[in-house]
Amino acid sequence: MRTFTIFIVPVALCLIATAALAEVPYLINFQGTLANAMGEPINSELPMQFILYSSPDTEIPNWSEFHPLVAVYNGLFQVELGTIVPFPDSLFNIQAYGWRSSWTAKF
Repeated sequence: MRTFTIFIVPVALCLIATAALAEVPYLINFQGTLANAMGEPINSELPMQFILYSSPDTEIPNWSEFHPLVAVYNGLFQVELGTIVPFPDSLFNIQAYGWRSSWTAKF
């Protein structure tokens, strides 16, 4: 009986650890700064949309997520991307772009 227990416990622990790792979501901690046209830091709660593209020239996003209210304090903000719309596994096998050379933000 003792040999059976010694064998089963490590196997069970490996199975539990594997199952736990399979359920961990992909999350990316994203931090940024925002300033107004005069360069002054913004203090507000703002809606923000984050978009990832497969190339800087395409208009079709590979992933996007909208955060209705993001706290911005002294121009600094932080969001966890992937909490609202999970990242597809395929996204981690490509080069991704999340910005455009020209954009407009309205506050």
